[in-house]
Amino acid sequence: MFACTSLRIQDAYQRVYHGRTLEFLTDYPSYLTYYPTGFIFENLTLDGQPGLKYTAKYNILCITMPAFSLDDRSVIEGMNNAGLSFSANMYDISETVALKQEEYAQALPLIKIGNWALARFQSVDEVKQALLTQPMWSPTLPLLENSRSPLHFIFYDKKGQCIVVEYTKGKLCIYDNPTGVLTNGPEFSWHLTNMHNYTMLTNQDKSVSTELGGLSLQAPDLGNAMATLPSDDTSVGRFVRAVFYTSFALKAETADVALIELSHIMNKFDRPKNMTVGEQRKSEYTEWTSLSDLDRGYLFVRTYRDLNYTQYKLSDFEKDNQFYIQQLV
Repeated sequence: MFACTSLRIQDAYQRVYHGRTLEFLTDYPSYLTYYPTGFIFENLTLDGQPGLKYTAKYNILCITMPAFSLDDRSVIEGMNNAGLSFSANMYDISETVALKQEEYAQALPLIKIGNWALARFQSVDEVKQALLTQPMWSPTLPLLENSRSPLHFIFYDKKGQCIVVEYTKGKLCIYDNPTGVLTNGPEFSWHLTNMHNYTMLTNQDKSVSTELGGLSLQAPDLGNAMATLPSDDTSVGRFVRAVFYTSFALKAETADVALIELSHIMNKFDRPKNMTVGEQRKSEYTEWTSLSDLDRGYLFVRTYRDLNYTQYKLSDFEKDNQFYIQQLV
């Protein structure tokens, strides 16, 4: 349905910068959205009755997408003014915990976890604790091919903490994430185990070899350190590449330089149309890429049709502090 890569780098002062791509088979509506403190979020239950309701404690700058209807706004990417950041990525084996009928009144639709977390919490630890007691359910999403909320989630905060949240086989799984990376399936724990197959990875080029086949070998240029790095755009290949690039990212001295470094890394995950073609000649491509500066509250977005990023600042929206929405795609 769609693919995504989320990752994180830090600068020389441990400030956090979060990058993310979103891939689709076709242009899917995406909206830059601002929710002010005091905004009231309302959800429906399984039978369409008024359900969980809560008020935003923090200002939110995010990208939303419709899932239930064209008027629906579900946060797929965003951050709040406390420095909590969030991405929702495709995870087609998602399955929430079975609920009793009476539990739906206070249960949160899984697609709304970003709205809920960014509105109410300021840190990864707070999200982790709240998830332990917050019931979730997986509604059918008409605009996503009637799927049952096929998503898993990653959270970052200004302190550098990071977790991945998955619902697998009816069980809530919360993983501390030392890599700061999330792509798609299989389970996140599988990706961590798979990294043990890449103990040879290093950013050190080897330009001179011992004799081989009677030849004394010397590389004509630099760059062979990445020879064993996966080149495919599967979720598995992207995960390994993202861990590699973020592990060796330059520790910039300033936030502006860190964002430039992050933008170059995200270029490694940008997918042009028609490079890989599946059934019915359909091709996944990068609909948009975002960069988030958690410390300053900056969000940069570049759509497929753009050469450059557009910058949005939380502080600019906080001046009027009114709900705002603008279509990006």
